[in-house]
Amino acid sequence: MPIDHHRLRPLLRGLLAAGMAGVFFQTLPADAALVTITNSEVDSVDKTYVDVDEWGYVSSVRIPSDGNMESGTVGIEIKGDAWIASENPDVKALDVNLGTVPDSVGILLSAGSSAGAEQSSQAIVSVTGNAQISAATAIKGDQEIMFLSGSDDPSQVRIHGALDMAKGTMSLSAAEVTYAGDGKLGRLDTKFSGQKSTFNVGEGEGGASALLRIETLNLTHGNVAVQGDAAAVSDNQWRLGSALLVGAITDDVEPPYGDTEDKAEPSSISVTGNGTLALGTLLERPNERLDASIRESIAGFDDLSESEQVRARLSHILADADVLTNNPRKSTLLTAAGLTSQAVPENVTITVGTVNETDGSGIYLGDDARWVIYYGEEPAAAKDDSESSPITVKAGKDSQLVIYGWDGVAALPDLTLLGFSAQNVFSLNGVRTQVVDGALQRLWCWQMPGLETSAIVKHVEEGWTWGESEVRPGYSFIVDSFDSDRVGPEAY
Repeated sequence: MPIDHHRLRPLLRGLLAAGMAGVFFQTLPADAALVTITNSEVDSVDKTYVDVDEWGYVSSVRIPSDGNMESGTVGIEIKGDAWIASENPDVKALDVNLGTVPDSVGILLSAGSSAGAEQSSQAIVSVTGNAQISAATAIKGDQEIMFLSGSDDPSQVRIHGALDMAKGTMSLSAAEVTYAGDGKLGRLDTKFSGQKSTFNVGEGEGGASALLRIETLNLTHGNVAVQGDAAAVSDNQWRLGSALLVGAITDDVEPPYGDTEDKAEPSSISVTGNGTLALGTLLERPNERLDASIRESIAGFDDLSESEQVRARLSHILADADVLTNNPRKSTLLTAAGLTSQAVPENVTITVGTVNETDGSGIYLGDDARWVIYYGEEPAAAKDDSESSPITVKAGKDSQLVIYGWDGVAALPDLTLLGFSAQNVFSLNGVRTQVVDGALQRLWCWQMPGLETSAIVKHVEEGWTWGESEVRPGYSFIVDSFDSDRVGPEAY
């Protein structure tokens, strides 16, 4: 009978504490996995956790939480390629329940001993059938995990916990995945199959939220839904809804098989409730102006982890927008300033808020949505974007536009192409703007109504642009007459 090392640990601790010197045991390391699968073969088949079919292949793995598991427990370690397939829809291919175990890892993906240092391809773990993975870190590793359907209906996959897959890939083929947690994923790939796949960010109304960063979202045959927390609308507490931050969206199709020639199918991204979709930025890079503002309320901001800093930046931007517009908890689209139309492939439709009708691909904003254009970092260049135009949206009559962190130098969006009403355009945490004859322009201090000595202020402010402020008449007068935080570039 195989030894259950997990159940053995408390006994060993008791024996050692009782002074049984001279009795030596070989114990399982604290971070060793309860189940290890190497190239589809289970290292030691323990019926407590693993079922195999008549051919010896793994059909299901169950890791129940018995209340006694140690901190740092790893449920399943998979080395190299593997296939776990459950043909029974009532039996999950994966059922990992370590959500209450501190520092636990549900699935650890490893390259395997056969992978050479020069090997560039990822090991692939295929999971066919329904699955549930819950742990402090649900999935960890830089390999690829693929969820597939084992029947006519899409497989149902629920993942709860952190995703530590910054260079890893998650692929979907006729699968519906719901994710809740704080994670980083190198690539999410929706593959061709009989039915479209769906990836839900957050559990939606009454459920847990998610903050997920994805370097590349490859949408060739699937839908993504960012599900905001509807409960946040019904109370007076501000809270961050589910958010998806995407570096780039692509529509790359795998090489065809045989004589078939696949091309990207219509796909979509939807944002509802108080959910947020960010394009062209993962909010990981420092932003001097934004971070300085955050430090005023979070003293230890610089000591936070990368994911915690991302959460702080996003929360700060959205809270600022809520206060400025006096219209909180809107569905939000956030894009890096300078993003071009190539950022959204021709097969992808994005809806933010309540959108009743769409006319082809592109970005649509409902009346309950806002668009935040984020200045402070350059977006990643899209392929073949040398001649592309700035990104545009189709806005509802009450949609809002927020210019965030503009430095007064970078290009502003052309309002004539966007359809926002002047009263729904705002700027904050940067140089002020105004709408004049339908065009978005800089608002100088000397243009503010009721300001005395406007000609002098104008003369000095224009000098800042050319770096000759201190030699212009009026500079000393203004500095001596006003508080320093009300005059100069820092006043903005």
